[in-house]
Amino acid sequence: MKSKKLWSLVIAGVLGIVLIVQLSGYVSSASAAQSQVDQLEDAIRNEDSQKLVDLVDSSADNWDFTKKEADRLITFFQENPRKLDSLLSVLSERATKLEAADTEVSPVPGYSYGFFNLQEDGNKYVFFKDYQLLISPALLVVKAATGDSTITIDDEEIKPSEKNGEKLTYGPLGPGTYEVKNTTPSNVSAIKESKEVTLYQMEMEQEVIEFDFPLESVFMVAPYKETSLYINEEKTDVVLNDEDSTEVGPLRTDGKMTMHIEKEFPWGVVASEPMPIEEDKESFEEFSPLEEKTKAAMMEKANTVLKQRLTALQTFDSSEVKDDVTENYITELEKEISERKQEKDPLEGEPAFAYYDMTTIQKPSWNEGKGHYELKVNAEYHIKNTDDATSLYSNREDGLGIFTVVLTFVYDKAQDKWQLDNQNNEILLVPKKNEKKYEL
Repeated sequence: MKSKKLWSLVIAGVLGIVLIVQLSGYVSSASAAQSQVDQLEDAIRNEDSQKLVDLVDSSADNWDFTKKEADRLITFFQENPRKLDSLLSVLSERATKLEAADTEVSPVPGYSYGFFNLQEDGNKYVFFKDYQLLISPALLVVKAATGDSTITIDDEEIKPSEKNGEKLTYGPLGPGTYEVKNTTPSNVSAIKESKEVTLYQMEMEQEVIEFDFPLESVFMVAPYKETSLYINEEKTDVVLNDEDSTEVGPLRTDGKMTMHIEKEFPWGVVASEPMPIEEDKESFEEFSPLEEKTKAAMMEKANTVLKQRLTALQTFDSSEVKDDVTENYITELEKEISERKQEKDPLEGEPAFAYYDMTTIQKPSWNEGKGHYELKVNAEYHIKNTDDATSLYSNREDGLGIFTVVLTFVYDKAQDKWQLDNQNNEILLVPKKNEKKYEL
């Protein structure tokens, strides 16, 4: 009998010691409420998302605070350390008030959504209050660009909780930063735009973002047949031509998308410079398949041939022309030499200046009949010491005669170079704003 009483006393003593230890540990912390705040700080700073999930409860019946939500929140505080400091300060202040108050303390004012709250959660060990950390979600309302647009949140297509036309409601979502992407289908390239939105310390339940930009079908025409179209520097399946415009789109017409073309020529693939799309009708008027160094080389070539041609017309000898001309050029030159020789009328004078109309040294055209590309260039040649009847003006005060001509260049694919094919005297004007002047 005494043995049973002894064992009862021993067991009671042990239980009493355990209870005293637990109670003393609970009371010895700064406060039970502050302990919750300290554990929250420890979980966030140590990137312990599982501890954060175990510590924090959802304030909404239709939403759970998951490990994925916790990871996002930890990342948010890593990128915004001052917000973490502010949160801990607010919660610590609230913990102090809760410990000191005999009545219920109202929630953290002004921040009902995407934020934390600390509140009483009954009693622990009968005599002591227990506390609970709550986190509240928020809703994200997205106005899509069109009814056909797809919305993704952090690269994940999520089913909206509510849909009203182009307005989509997502959530509840936990606090943190989200990347929202709108993708609108098009017949050339999907139109994508992303926006970053932060759900944190919100006075209203919803955060609203809009994807609002002009979308139109764009009619495009190219300067050449079978020209490839690129949108935002990505090749499309659209092939543009030089006669009929092609409907492309829809595309953004606010300058946020770019277009350029590429075309294969005998001298290589040539691309235009990317330019913003800003109208519902677009052309590529500035496109030239000739590099600037090629244009310069063609003009230098013309200057050299001019000097040789003048010598040939003075000496009645076509062999003076030696550089980069076609057989047709020599044939036409010999006809003029024959006429001048018959009339005993050699061309007098020396070359002084050459002026080329740069607007005509832009776009070679395809000659279907001859099967080659050709370029017609307007030029003025100023010749000194001449009164030749074929000059447009002569006996000027500066003593220069002016010959205006159209030069025809053709591309010789076999020799991979441009050659002069013809020179015709024509009445024309090289506007000063377009001219390129050479002193000969």
